Amino acid sequence: MAQPVAIALNDHPHLGQLFTAEEKFNLLWVSVPSWSDNEGGFTLTLWDSPRRRRRLASQAFTDIRDNSRVALILPEPVPPGTYYWEVSQRTGGTRVGLYAHRLESDSSQPAYLGDRRDARLRFLFGVQYSPYVGQGKRRSWWSRTRQTAGTQGNFPQWIWYPETPIADNATRFFRKTFEVPKRIRRARVIVTGDDAFTLWLNGREVAKGGQPMLRDVDVTRLLRQGRNVLAASVFNAVAPAGLLLELRIEDVDGRVQRVFSDSSWRCSTQESPRWQEADYNHSRWAQAVVQGDVFAGPWYGTGNIARYYPHPRLQGALEPLKREPPARAEVRVERGAPRLFINGREVFPLLAWSNDLIEFAPDFTHAGIDLFHPHYNLADGWREDGKHDWSGFVNLLSRLLGINPKAYFLIRLGVFAPEWWKAKHPQELIGYACELDERQGEFGGVRHPSFASEVCRRDTEAVLRHFLRFVERNPLRSRVIGYQIANGIYGEWHYFGARYLPDTSLPMQRACGVVPDARARMHASLGLFRDPTTEAEVIRYYQRFHDVCADTILTFAQVVKQETRGRVLCAAFYAYLLENLWIQEGGHLAPQKVLTSPYLDFVACPYAYQGDARDGAGNWLGRSRGLSGDGGYRVLLESIQRHGKLYFAEIDPSTCLETQPEQMGNGGVGSETLRGSRLILRRDLAHMTAQGNAGWLFDIGPGWFAEREFLEEIRAFVQLGRERVRWNLQSSAQVVAVFQPESFFFTAHWKTATGEGEFDLFGDYFLNRQSRAIHRLGAPVDFLDINDLNPGDARRYRLFLLCNCFTLNDEQVEKLRRLFAQSGATVVWFYAPGYVCPEGSSVERMSRLTGFSLRLLPGAGGMLIEADGRTFGLPGVHQPRFVVEDASAEQLGRWQDGSGVTFARKQVDGFTSVYVGTAPVPAEILRSLAQEAGVRLWTSQPDIVYACTDAVSVTATSDGEREIQLPKPMRLWQNDSSRQTVFRLKMREGETAVFIAS
Repeated sequence: MAQPVAIALNDHPHLGQLFTAEEKFNLLWVSVPSWSDNEGGFTLTLWDSPRRRRRLASQAFTDIRDNSRVALILPEPVPPGTYYWEVSQRTGGTRVGLYAHRLESDSSQPAYLGDRRDARLRFLFGVQYSPYVGQGKRRSWWSRTRQTAGTQGNFPQWIWYPETPIADNATRFFRKTFEVPKRIRRARVIVTGDDAFTLWLNGREVAKGGQPMLRDVDVTRLLRQGRNVLAASVFNAVAPAGLLLELRIEDVDGRVQRVFSDSSWRCSTQESPRWQEADYNHSRWAQAVVQGDVFAGPWYGTGNIARYYPHPRLQGALEPLKREPPARAEVRVERGAPRLFINGREVFPLLAWSNDLIEFAPDFTHAGIDLFHPHYNLADGWREDGKHDWSGFVNLLSRLLGINPKAYFLIRLGVFAPEWWKAKHPQELIGYACELDERQGEFGGVRHPSFASEVCRRDTEAVLRHFLRFVERNPLRSRVIGYQIANGIYGEWHYFGARYLPDTSLPMQRACGVVPDARARMHASLGLFRDPTTEAEVIRYYQRFHDVCADTILTFAQVVKQETRGRVLCAAFYAYLLENLWIQEGGHLAPQKVLTSPYLDFVACPYAYQGDARDGAGNWLGRSRGLSGDGGYRVLLESIQRHGKLYFAEIDPSTCLETQPEQMGNGGVGSETLRGSRLILRRDLAHMTAQGNAGWLFDIGPGWFAEREFLEEIRAFVQLGRERVRWNLQSSAQVVAVFQPESFFFTAHWKTATGEGEFDLFGDYFLNRQSRAIHRLGAPVDFLDINDLNPGDARRYRLFLLCNCFTLNDEQVEKLRRLFAQSGATVVWFYAPGYVCPEGSSVERMSRLTGFSLRLLPGAGGMLIEADGRTFGLPGVHQPRFVVEDASAEQLGRWQDGSGVTFARKQVDGFTSVYVGTAPVPAEILRSLAQEAGVRLWTSQPDIVYACTDAVSVTATSDGEREIQLPKPMRLWQNDSSRQTVFRLKMREGETAVFIAS
């Protein structure tokens, strides 16, 4: 499908779309273009038909953000059927409109531009049903379908203004009047608000603060006999939001009176004069809505709330654990892949996390999951006086054990410094080579300690040891099976403030020597490459910088192993290579150091987020997210497994249950429907199961999986996982894609050689987009670091794709030539293999490596190739470029500008060498090269195939019948088919078929 076009409402009285909904829905969204001057608005209306006889819902929207989604919430769900929506009544003096696709043929559901029908236009929109529409706090499927005893009347409740969705960056105002019949002996108020609050009592300000810390204030002198009023303003940055308060009053006779935050409070979006006073009339204010009780997530497990309000379920929750020995977890390599063992027994490594884990843990438990991934930040218990408080951690895990007594926990443990530490050690904070701009608050902010800070490492290590020793003495040691050490952006060890070119701090200067300025970093003498002879200082800095990041991880990992005596797992987010933003500053370019460490047992990473990907000629290469997306991993899985490490895929696509427009796109195309969301979830779980890795369901929502159909899908794979423990998980791939992380030390900076957004050109086109096409080969493909190639690979694989192996010295060149010699394999060299190394650049070295006579073209030029009537390659004009001048080579393609042959094939020392001077190469060409190399294509269509020896996952990239040929007899899972090697299946786009040998 072509790129979307933007259509302005300014040019038409209204824009609309006729559509058919296959499922009931209560939410309609439309996609708004990215116009820099877009501050306008419009009214979105849902009608029964283009004749507009019956209006079902309507809402006006103002100050619409660029490149966003606008969502209309229906008062009641409407059944499947045909409807019409339109936008009209433009407001503001700027452009506003919608995104649309141009279709190749007429549709029976046309778009409308004013009164003109356009059957080849389809606006970007979606409809969906979510139980969270019109609901404040999101509730689990379990709690929605079962009546549970609450705590109303005994404890305060989180309350908020009745609005859906909860407004971001907005303040709401709350009041509660009450009578005090007798004189007061003492009174205290305990209060917090998410995100920030101010509290008044009888017009006097008494407290300020924010979630997750409760303020405890003596208010004895401010209370009076008779009528009193509590008033609070609460600012919400992003949902969830709430006010939590308890006023405890003891009179002179010793009687205790309590005032709680609950639904009896009144609230407003506007403040008025004297609204904090007792005599103010709030009769027109709305009634507050309860978001949850004091034990509700995501608040309860953080800060000091649990200290004030111990959960009733916690009483005795740890008692049974005192009779259990400490848990022991390990990763063992058996039957072809690393596997997770707990207390000597292999378990299927599917974990669960939620942004409100307490609320949604019952759903995961119902689906058969007993492994949880709770998050805890050391800063929550790290005290400046050394009296560290880990009660929040104990309460969180105790509550989860109350929900699932069989639960085990792999903790994501944040090792972030508290704010007071940063204020105390400003000289240890990160410095930046670029000036900060208005975006500095994004991605976790910029005010953080340098990873090179020995002071921060020392202090964090001491607190980490204190925490680990506490857990090792606590009964929870029988259920804690590991720690994933987290820091950096989102805890993923991306360097804070990476877009501003860190780190010029004194700690980093001491660790790395000279820190290059922005100009030096962004200079590349050889076009898309640095000149190693003149820019060695910059190259060395980046190598040391990434070593520092890796060393910081390993320092804390070693502490974990020491303090637990190796009984638990230790891990980190690391080894991201594909889809790694700000690649030179991103922090992940020392994978060999991390993967060879004895202190780490696994690494983790969310899978690829890329939507529809195209090359410079407009060829559609595929997508990762959404229906018929590949769900490809951003790590080199085969390398991770060769090092004996387990890989955890973070499965975090949004589903149709999401109602916040800014979160809806995370699941990709099709995720707005129940069917589409379930197919995406099925693909992700099948991918993980068939490739032999681990994963966790990552419910950012929260509540993305809280529907019966999703829980049934999860339960089915949990049951299949019990069979997986008997499978041979060795990869079945005959194709390997080979990548070189260290090449990014030598390539031009991401700010100058740019791809989409803040990706660099090579990462975006040679890795990310190229991977979309590779996954559509119709056969399984291994992803491997060039440093992990071994002699046996020449016999194992028939096709090698060396995508960005640009940095090879003479010794490495000879090693590769020996590896491929007489193998009979086909080796595809992309663009500039071996062009640069510390000794300098060399076209002659490229020629020795590939076997072709290559020549460097003068100047810059386009990088599109024409081959058999197809054009593909990079957008823009670049240098260097190379041509093949070799009479013995078969010519496969030429530069589009006529500069010469740059796609060729020849026989070299017993293997087939293919040179292609650009990327990405489309799937159709890759399939042809694979067939000619003797690779068995498993499907007759360019489908997505993941496989190990005993299981196969096939995701259809189109509707229709396909023939699937397997290497050995298998049966179709969840089907009564017999074991066979050939299946003919009719599949719809996005459907996933799973085949198993057992």
